[in-house]
Amino acid sequence: MGIVRLVLASLLLAAAPAAAAPTRAVVYIRNFAFVPASLTVAAGSSVTFINQDQDAHTVTGHGFNSGGLDTGAHWVHRFTTPGMYAFVCELHPYMHGSIIVRKR
Repeated sequence: MGIVRLVLASLLLAAAPAAAAPTRAVVYIRNFAFVPASLTVAAGSSVTFINQDQDAHTVTGHGFNSGGLDTGAHWVHRFTTPGMYAFVCELHPYMHGSIIVRKR
């Protein structure tokens, strides 16, 4: 009887969903746009911004700034606190996007 309970308990633990783990997501910069324009990640996740455009761009939001990213350059930012983080390209302010950070 004891072994049956042990087996059942281990099966239940194996089937339990794990907490959402931080991920590494990518936002591409192409054709003077952030793709995707909006992205949702878990707190603790890193987002890589990759410039695939022919012009330099920035990723600039409240509390973060990539500086100039030339063609082919990338920049990584880790989002630790839940919330919505809007960003723009300082060189082309009509380019904008957002990262939505959810609790794990």
